[in-house]
Amino acid sequence: LVYDCKIQPTADELSKSVQMAYKAALNHDFTDVSNFLIFREKFDPKLVNEMIEEYRKHIAILAVYDPLGYDIPISDLVDPVWHTHILYTQDYTSLCKKMGCSYIHHQPFVFEDEAELLMPAYREITYRLHATHFSVNEKFWGKSTRVGCMTKPFKSDLF
Repeated sequence: LVYDCKIQPTADELSKSVQMAYKAALNHDFTDVSNFLIFREKFDPKLVNEMIEEYRKHIAILAVYDPLGYDIPISDLVDPVWHTHILYTQDYTSLCKKMGCSYIHHQPFVFEDEAELLMPAYREITYRLHATHFSVNEKFWGKSTRVGCMTKPFKSDLF
């Protein structure tokens, strides 16, 4: 669903939109992404399946909240799926369209300090949105995880 950014959607509308986007992500074929991570990057196949499931949830959240102006950092444990998926440009763009959103940009960090500055937002925003729309998998979104990347360039007066 596309929203007029001047009018904030209700919690129910947001929830329905995230679930619709998640359904699109759930039905999307991630075979190429999975194979790349397993055979080229040497990730454990069971871990890759878990990572892809968490990516499906996160990308569904991004599809709804990114157009509303939210900056939602991703877990560093799920970020390799995003890095890989975005390499398959047509497939990535296809999923964005299926979820009803425009292209969701990916902005990596250059400096570890950038990620450190975003940890409070990651803990508050990312965790809360996952808890609101899905059950939180602590392995991927819990207190021991770190921020991976963002959807917009990092802006700080420190750099």
